[in-house]
Amino acid sequence: MENDFPDFIRALPHPDVETALDCYLSSGDRGLVMFYEARDEDAVVPEHVHGDQWGIVLSGMVRMQIGDKSAEYGRGETYFVPGGVPHVTWVAAGTRGLDVFEEHDRYVPPTEVPSPD
Repeated sequence: MENDFPDFIRALPHPDVETALDCYLSSGDRGLVMFYEARDEDAVVPEHVHGDQWGIVLSGMVRMQIGDKSAEYGRGETYFVPGGVPHVTWVAAGTRGLDVFEEHDRYVPPTEVPSPD
């Protein structure tokens, strides 16, 4: 698939939540970076609220309702969601993007279970 994420990104942890998107997480003590893609079908992230979020569309199209404003974003366009503002996101099939969250623990990878020795 054109513009696929490389293997080292696909090997990053996935969030421990149900989502229609394929997501890959990298976090530190100052924030969280999430690569996302809607591979085969459109995805909707229902209304929710959290801290600041900044994102960029790498390919495809994202539509967002941020508070009372609605906008579409295409390749190379960025968006900003201020903390505490309710928002809904629609991601078209084939879209890839990157979000940066103020909260380092906005999404967490599943806890790894140690293998028995």
